[in-house]
Amino acid sequence: MPLLFQSFSIADFVTLINAFAGSASILFCLNYLGNDRKLPYVTMAFWCFPIGFLADFFDGIIARSTGSSIYGADLDSLADVITFGVAPAVLGFTLNLKGMWDSICLCFYVLCGVSRLARYNATSHLAKDQKTGKVKHYSGLPIPGSLILVALLAVDRYYYDSFLVEYGNSKILTKDFRPLSLAFVLFGIL
Repeated sequence: MPLLFQSFSIADFVTLINAFAGSASILFCLNYLGNDRKLPYVTMAFWCFPIGFLADFFDGIIARSTGSSIYGADLDSLADVITFGVAPAVLGFTLNLKGMWDSICLCFYVLCGVSRLARYNATSHLAKDQKTGKVKHYSGLPIPGSLILVALLAVDRYYYDSFLVEYGNSKILTKDFRPLSLAFVLFGIL
């Protein structure tokens, strides 16, 4: 086994599945955009999110039952930034939230997620339960909450023919703006 993975625990490998799922979703979105918007790529991008969520859910359970490596918490946060921060923003862009104002909203969402996870990593030792090792208090919406945004985008795409993405498309200072991008801002500040 390469030196890089030698000190990883089982939980760390499960966390890497989360990071893989988020990365795959981003690459599927890029394939979708680069291949005349062929449907299977975006469908595969959507399916990566439940895989990432399950890996994120089980890595914590495994870490608490079998032990975690020194990389565990940071690796988990980095994987979460990819899967639940960057990948939903890329998916939103792929599904036509690509005006300048939309892009600013998507970037703001990612920055909020990164900031929240950094705060969590820096302060989680103060809020851990001594018996269970779990953090008792968390401020804000955990970043996997972005699955609600992903579900909204999926329902809009497959049941409403992207009505919500295109609804209210307007120009602000000559640049495109779609009101649905404000959902990313809302999830960022929650």
